[in-house]
Amino acid sequence: MMFWFLKSKSAKMAGNVQKLFLKDSYHEAIELADNLYCQYIDSEDSQERAHAKAALTWKTTSLIMLEEYQNAISVCEKIIDIYTHGNLPEDIHDGYNKKIIRAAYTDKARALYGLKEYNKSLKIIDSVVDEGIDCTDELTEVAVLEALLLKYEILQMDPNLSNRLIVLNKISFRFQLSDNPKILEQVIPVVRDMMLIFITLKDIKNLHIVRRILENISIRSKSEEVPAFLSYIDKFEESFKE
Repeated sequence: MMFWFLKSKSAKMAGNVQKLFLKDSYHEAIELADNLYCQYIDSEDSQERAHAKAALTWKTTSLIMLEEYQNAISVCEKIIDIYTHGNLPEDIHDGYNKKIIRAAYTDKARALYGLKEYNKSLKIIDSVVDEGIDCTDELTEVAVLEALLLKYEILQMDPNLSNRLIVLNKISFRFQLSDNPKILEQVIPVVRDMMLIFITLKDIKNLHIVRRILENISIRSKSEEVPAFLSYIDKFEESFKE
């Protein structure tokens, strides 16, 4: 059965949509995603239907990369509707559906950000984070992290530093112990920003907290930046003592 799955036409098409996206061929990815969806969304085979629905996610991301934000929002809403109101056998798996829906809402928030609808974007972000912050599945973790990173980007325009620090703290404390290299790769710049803020403020107490976070990350990450940041903190603390 697995052999058939790997060789099915819909599986190949889904794989090709992903490959096109990763090659930055967004127009081609969208065209193939549309073809896949139209051909298989009403299939009697559940795997083919799953491939058709998955294609919408790659279409959304491609539209965002092309800055076609309004079209991306429409596709996000379609994904949310399909996984919320679906009545096919595979739609019964509520846990999986929630993961897809959270990811779609994060993409919608990103598209709203592109349209400069910041308040609407923040409202969705807060909803995604509140619901998914304690979930440990990879799809939700990525959606929550991306939502928080987007919130941090929006708050860069906020003169209130404390609001940004709240987001930075939430990201670093939630994801510092992740074993996912891709997640840690995105967390490291966040911790760097925290380090630079506390160095600027000469806040030694919070800098110690940043050190512990970096030490936790260093156990799980091969990044050369982390030891460099720890060394930077050492030098700053030494100069501060002088």
